[in-house]
Amino acid sequence: MLQAILDITDDAVIIVEKTGTIALVNGTAESMFGYGAGEMQGLPSASLVAPSDIEAHKQLQTYFLANRTAPQRHPVQIRVRRKDGSKFAAELKFTFTMHQARQVSLLIVRDVTERAALTEQLRRSQRLDAIGKLTTGIAHDFNNILSVININLDACRDRAIEDPTTVAYIDRCFSATKLSASMTSRLLAFAREATRGQHQAVTASTYVSSAVALLRYGLGKRIAVIEEYNDAAWLCYIDPGQLENAVINLAINARDAMPKGGTLKFSVGCCIIADAAEAKALGIVPGEYVAVEVDDTGVGLSDEAAARAFEPFFTTKGPSKGTGLGLSMVQKFAAQAAGCACLINKPEGGVLGRILMPRFIDTKLAHQQGPISNVQKNKENKIGEHDEHGEAYCRK
Repeated sequence: MLQAILDITDDAVIIVEKTGTIALVNGTAESMFGYGAGEMQGLPSASLVAPSDIEAHKQLQTYFLANRTAPQRHPVQIRVRRKDGSKFAAELKFTFTMHQARQVSLLIVRDVTERAALTEQLRRSQRLDAIGKLTTGIAHDFNNILSVININLDACRDRAIEDPTTVAYIDRCFSATKLSASMTSRLLAFAREATRGQHQAVTASTYVSSAVALLRYGLGKRIAVIEEYNDAAWLCYIDPGQLENAVINLAINARDAMPKGGTLKFSVGCCIIADAAEAKALGIVPGEYVAVEVDDTGVGLSDEAAARAFEPFFTTKGPSKGTGLGLSMVQKFAAQAAGCACLINKPEGGVLGRILMPRFIDTKLAHQQGPISNVQKNKENKIGEHDEHGEAYCRK
């Protein structure tokens, strides 16, 4: 009867003897901690506690042994350990009761992993909302300053029109202000959802090749650049400027991962995600996608860095060397395009960055798209060559 009552609760119920060994558990406890039927009986209760929280567990036990009649009004936050060694956040309630004519400890454990994740997500959302409001105001003022600079540069250029050297310097200043305006636009796109009015049906390789052209001089002589574009790649409906920014961000991270040089390959091709489980893992729906890849031969990513790579403000670079916003912008662009962004640790070393964007089919727009020009074409589609053995970290 007691076992039947215990098994209907969604929380783990664990009865512990005075000796600290487990006397009885319900089915939820076995499932939560990854044990088979009957495996938990006789184990020390401390074996279920994460090593980092063992001391806190002992103090908690000592307190309740000294206050047997005092009810525990509030749950205690603690990290516990499954049979396979993995750990998770839990709430623990601790009291005493009688079982088979002897006093025992009754532990009620609730897995709060999902709740903790939602709380953290809400905290980050609130933080980003505050940053977004601040960014919008700063960007407006910054654009006004850039306008004043551009007006004065234009006047200087008119006066120095017969001095080519001075004109060249002024034109470089114009380029710098244009880049600054682009950075402001990227910050605004990160702070708020991009408007659909900026989206258009495009051939991705056209804009990837444009981004590569901008990057070539900044990548350095020790990095070899390869471009492989499928000449039959589908159209996608995106903001092309944001695609260029995404490619540049992936490339800059790849460059920083190859301090001694290496190879950086840019690819555009077609990708069909037919398996529902695979699509769910990627955070997208099954279908046809345009795949943009930036493949490096760098040092790769640690498990921690890979898991957090798309988090805003997370960076493995030193102070003043990275803002931690580059990859989060890539992820946000992919999400706005109804696709996903992935980082794949390759078995042979290096990281493959991939952006998947849904195929766009519109006969009225499709015939207006010109052929791919001024880019290296490759008939062999190599998109997805690392999927079978590479370890992927994806974010929608």
